[in-house]
Amino acid sequence: MDFNQVLEIFNKQPYVAVMLYKEKIIYANKKLQELLGFTYEEFLNMSPEEIFPPGPKREKIKEVVKKRLKGEDFPAIYEPMEVLNKNNKRLLVKFFTQTIQLNDGSFAGLVFGIDVTNEYKKELLIDILKEINQIIISKDNEKEIFSKIVEQTLKKGNYEFVCASIKKSDSTEMDPKYCIGNYDESFLNFLREIFKADPEYADKCMGTKYMLENKFMIVNDLTKIEFPNKKLINTLLERNFKSILFFPIFKDDKLYSTIGICSKYTDDFDDISVSIFEEAKQDIEFALKKTENITYLKLLQEALDKAYSWVIITDEKSNILYTNKSVEEISGYKLTELLGQNPRIFKSGYHSDEFYQKLWEKLLNNEVVETILINKDKNGHIFYLKDKIIPITAPDGKKYYISLAIDITHEKTLQNKLKKDLLTNLPNRNEFINLISKKIDPKYSYACIIIDLRDFKIFNQLNGNAAGDYLLRKFADFLKTIFYEDDIIGRIGGDEFAVFIKYNSINDLYSIIHKILYKVKHLEDFHNKISVNIGVSLYPKDSTNITELIEKAFLALEIAKEKGDFTYEFFNCEINQKIIEYSDIKKLIVNAIKNKEFLYHFQPYVDSKTLKVAGAESLLRIKHNNEIIYPNSFIDFAENSGYIKEIEKIMFPEYLNYLKELNIPLSFNISGKSLTDKEHIKQLFNDINNEPIVIELTEREIAGNIEYTKKIFKFFKEKNIKLSIDDFGTGYSSLTYLKDLPADYLKIDMSFVKNIENSQKDLAVVETIINFAHKFNLKTIAEGVETENQVKILQKLKCDYLQGFYFARPMPIEEFKNFLISHKNS
Repeated sequence: MDFNQVLEIFNKQPYVAVMLYKEKIIYANKKLQELLGFTYEEFLNMSPEEIFPPGPKREKIKEVVKKRLKGEDFPAIYEPMEVLNKNNKRLLVKFFTQTIQLNDGSFAGLVFGIDVTNEYKKELLIDILKEINQIIISKDNEKEIFSKIVEQTLKKGNYEFVCASIKKSDSTEMDPKYCIGNYDESFLNFLREIFKADPEYADKCMGTKYMLENKFMIVNDLTKIEFPNKKLINTLLERNFKSILFFPIFKDDKLYSTIGICSKYTDDFDDISVSIFEEAKQDIEFALKKTENITYLKLLQEALDKAYSWVIITDEKSNILYTNKSVEEISGYKLTELLGQNPRIFKSGYHSDEFYQKLWEKLLNNEVVETILINKDKNGHIFYLKDKIIPITAPDGKKYYISLAIDITHEKTLQNKLKKDLLTNLPNRNEFINLISKKIDPKYSYACIIIDLRDFKIFNQLNGNAAGDYLLRKFADFLKTIFYEDDIIGRIGGDEFAVFIKYNSINDLYSIIHKILYKVKHLEDFHNKISVNIGVSLYPKDSTNITELIEKAFLALEIAKEKGDFTYEFFNCEINQKIIEYSDIKKLIVNAIKNKEFLYHFQPYVDSKTLKVAGAESLLRIKHNNEIIYPNSFIDFAENSGYIKEIEKIMFPEYLNYLKELNIPLSFNISGKSLTDKEHIKQLFNDINNEPIVIELTEREIAGNIEYTKKIFKFFKEKNIKLSIDDFGTGYSSLTYLKDLPADYLKIDMSFVKNIENSQKDLAVVETIINFAHKFNLKTIAEGVETENQVKILQKLKCDYLQGFYFARPMPIEEFKNFLISHKNS
């Protein structure tokens, strides 16, 4: 049997597409013609890679073709790949390929293909349904549910546009609120004009009739549909929408929302699509009702949890069913330890059996009981409650008891107020000084240690006074475990503790301080709740006067505070000068915030191939009295003092304005201190979606807590924000964390770039970073490029972008605009 007979057999079989190619396709059987819609003659004018859509896969196919035509023999099986269809249908084919030698001795590629489109579409739709169900299970508010559903439907289905519109409660207007894909604001405004839950708009929008009748709508070829509103059809076709699936969402038997899905393929929706999305519709309607109920319950639970009052609910057998946060804070027990227990867990022994018997007689008679209870917490400490116990019978006949109480322990311990701090039972400031005066002996050396709970006021505001009081008590107890009984420990301010100890060597003090810092960082009671700063003065070195000694410890504490979290400082003679310097920087920042003196300068970076501007870095400056002040003068203080967050709140909207005005990628630098504050990050970025934002973070900021960094990066990536790692290669580089972080750019530190002309080591480092970045699909930006030779070297190394004085120095906005115009015209 000769080769032509073999081809004729291929031509007659109805299941497998067959193609033979050299530089051009030389044979295509009828099945391939039927699948792709091209005639035999059209195939003969096509190269083999042209049956695939433009993109990376087509380029890979080109390389395979070259190898096969050289005679390289390697069988290959390809997972389903999208191929072009003349009629613009979605088409996926699984290919099997082999190199063969023709009768004339030349080589060709032989391709067998099996159409797996229907199977793929079924899997795709089932994946979408699974994802929707997972979203419904994991999310409990409407915004997250709709946002995630449209996002995952677009992503999984490779659609052009997915949008959930919400009906306004007081009108017939439909608001396209949760949209993703190929759209802009003008398109959404057009939809708002024609898309209303009103029968009179049925001739303006195809979906109106279907949503009012609670039905699905499928349009599988917009080029063939007859509809009065030609503007709508043309607008959809201009956006490359060919097929549409549309369905309404009802809540409480009323139209609540609609979901529209637009595809770039014709005939992309069928009966299977409808059946899958019908199930999704039912699931979404159930989820909306569920979220409404959850919202009401959350409001009630939040009110109870954040109440200062003690709240416990038990069943009729007195098994605890619920406790709020105050119960945990007052009693020291966690919720998990209390659930299922009897309130006798708090029994102190101060009340008689007769007392409890009378209490229960009243409760069983459905009487409300008001009394004062003396209880014992988990650690054996006594606390007093002014309690009101209410018996309640539910509609199903079951009985429950609710205990509402306030903690009156403070009032019961007023007898200690003259010498003791009421909350912690430690000596107060006056008693602390009095005890030192009795203890001090000029023959020995002593240290006065002041410990400040950093940001304690913020903790109090976020968690409530009860949580703050509990934290102070725990910290006092913690200090007692660190120091000896002979040491004097006091609480001398709202969030300040003091210790006076005898010491033999300065190393002993270092050891104690490091122990405090370490334990506060890692103990469960304090971890991620507070940090501390410590100031130390020495007797008799710094002073022999007790009041002066305390004052000098406080001065040292002020310097420690300016250095950031978990820092300490010993008093020395230069501290006064440091305080003056810090005071000047603080005044500069406060005035800059008040008088709006912060501004941006912009330094562009260029595409290494074209040397055209590809984007710019936004660099913070202060303009004070017509003088430009650079970050090295104020940024460390701003970060350590917390002012950096206020600055970011002010400057981020400015950055967004420039982003829109300049219409090029701009990077926004975020401080590592800010990165660790979840609430601050959410406040800045919660309303951001699909903006071309680039966040720049230094390598040391992301390498410190990699698990937390992953969560923050995920938060940014969910908003389609690009991430750039600055100063890469300066000491923290790790393949492990980069593998796990979805970064987009690596910025090569200028310390390597500046020596690449003369240092083989730095050249090797830069080359390694570039190769390494490309392996992880990261783009590279070289900083500090200053010479033409550096440009050529970096181009040869295939660095993606270049930034430095060779191209432009950082410049103010008007100058930068002129630079962009001149660079565009050059």
